[in-house]
Amino acid sequence: MNGEAEAWIGPPEAHVEPWTARELATLKRGSKRAVAAATGIGVIVGLASALLTTLFVVLPNLKPSTTNLVAITNVVVEPNVTFGQYLQHPSTAMAVRAQGMSLDDIRSRSKGGLADRGAGVDFQFDVRGYGGATLQTRWTLFDADTGERVAESEQLDPLPLRFVAQKKEADIGTWEFWVRTFDQGRKSYFVRIEMNDLTAGTRLTFKDSDKFSPSP
Repeated sequence: MNGEAEAWIGPPEAHVEPWTARELATLKRGSKRAVAAATGIGVIVGLASALLTTLFVVLPNLKPSTTNLVAITNVVVEPNVTFGQYLQHPSTAMAVRAQGMSLDDIRSRSKGGLADRGAGVDFQFDVRGYGGATLQTRWTLFDADTGERVAESEQLDPLPLRFVAQKKEADIGTWEFWVRTFDQGRKSYFVRIEMNDLTAGTRLTFKDSDKFSPSP
């Protein structure tokens, strides 16, 4: 009897119903598909991440700017320029009109005449991240041999650069001012240009010109 029972029962796997075997096979195939799909998604996510990283490395300007920057560059001094020549320069005339002034207004603010001699100073400015702030430049004239301060722009400059930064990312432009040097009796000078934030009451940066003589 025991032998017959063993022969009838047999090993457990020998008596698995056919539908159960098919179900197990289907489950195995589904598991393989799920693993393959998950692997594919991981590869796609990895490729997308690598692509974004590459873009930010190759094109760093795609990143949002978080740095405030103020720079004064390309300072060029032209000696032996009369005040009248400075006022006749197209850029000066445009600046006068843009501020709602006339040449007569500028002459009245100057302590000298149109024949007074000095130096024209051109420079470029680059302002980033100061949108809405009121910025203004000023300058100091130095004796290049002794380092003595000779004059300040508040005393001599009838047309200072003053503007409200409009752009969050960058405000870039150029400016020219005139410095009277004929009556100082010095051999050489240099000019220190400053950019100030009037809204915050701070000096943002400065740049010194090369040394120059009051005459060619």
